[in-house]
Amino acid sequence: MSGNEMAKRHAVFNPLAEKLADAFWPGALTMVLPLKPGSDIHPLATAGLASVAIRVPKGFAADVIEAFGRPLAAPSANRSGRLTPPLSLIHILRCRRTPPRRSRCPPSPST
Repeated sequence: MSGNEMAKRHAVFNPLAEKLADAFWPGALTMVLPLKPGSDIHPLATAGLASVAIRVPKGFAADVIEAFGRPLAAPSANRSGRLTPPLSLIHILRCRRTPPRRSRCPPSPST
């Protein structure tokens, strides 16, 4: 996102999220917030979830987003060189508590 205004067009901010955004954006803070009804963020960018991870970066990335005029979806920094699956912590914990279902839970890592 290029700034708080763009972020608020796509996510629902509660008072705590607004305080955090004011204090730490632009910067490295990423917040996972409810997706705002009517947002045009593609479901693939949210893994089909009703939430969206939002960051307002500094520097070159902010300039690119501002020039483009739309949010930019990008993976997190990943040193492994492999794709990072878009799973939420809640999803992973839910899968570990219940018997895995093929369509909803990732496979357990082998030891």
